[in-house]
Amino acid sequence: MAKQRSYQEKLSLSDLEIEVIVLKASLDLIDDMVNRETMCFYSCDNSSEAEVKFTTRIHQAYFSILLVDFLSSPDKKLLRGCGNYLQRLDAIGESPLLGDSKVEALSGAVKSFRRWLEEKEINVQTWFPALNLKIDLAIERQQFITICGNMSKHHFTRQTRQAEKLQKLLKENDYCFPIDKCLMALEDFYTRFGEDILLYHATMLAKFLNDIRWGIYEYAHVERVRSIASRYDENLELTRYEYCYPKSISSRLGETSYWDLMNAVEKPPSIPRFEVNRLLKEHY
Repeated sequence: MAKQRSYQEKLSLSDLEIEVIVLKASLDLIDDMVNRETMCFYSCDNSSEAEVKFTTRIHQAYFSILLVDFLSSPDKKLLRGCGNYLQRLDAIGESPLLGDSKVEALSGAVKSFRRWLEEKEINVQTWFPALNLKIDLAIERQQFITICGNMSKHHFTRQTRQAEKLQKLLKENDYCFPIDKCLMALEDFYTRFGEDILLYHATMLAKFLNDIRWGIYEYAHVERVRSIASRYDENLELTRYEYCYPKSISSRLGETSYWDLMNAVEKPPSIPRFEVNRLLKEHY
């Protein structure tokens, strides 16, 4: 039998093409998370403050799954380099390639979200009936968001990795339990963090993501204004538009992503900027 040969076609994308793909992918993920179908927005006393609640539990689970994707690394076969979308957006804010105009809002929003995610959750009182354990759990926000998102995505029979994360987390809090007990305790973890604390943080999460969405719009819209051109088509008797691609946008994938990004930033985001009431910032 002839030995099978495996090969991997490598994508040769320029740095600018990668930036454009990251911007468009981030925009798509945020638009799917923060919208008026997934969330309800309640204004507070006619001020700029708002409170956000998920439309249904299914929408909450959908949000959690997409948020985990946003905080995960894209396929390295497609995009070289390291880091999740948030980290890559941070790098864009530090060294923008589309131009350095209007990048401050994007950079500031990304850094604020990263700081918030990496803070330790001190004294989160958690009851694990499966372990007969009551504990003030110290945990990073990104940790519980990742575990809850993956639990929303997968069936119980595919939760071993999340059980290992919980086991490690409990060990860091000076409690040791075997993996089978940690697997049984996952539902207790989700009840506290996925159905309680995540709901409390819904407004903060929506604000961070919406601010990033606005930052992407302001940054990329400048490029759209620069690149767009129109001409009158006599045959069709209408005005058609096209984009003048930067020189380093040369692949078909890069051109398509650039075109889609420019179209997506034609108009401002549908959700206005808003503030979060202090009562939704004080805990956890």
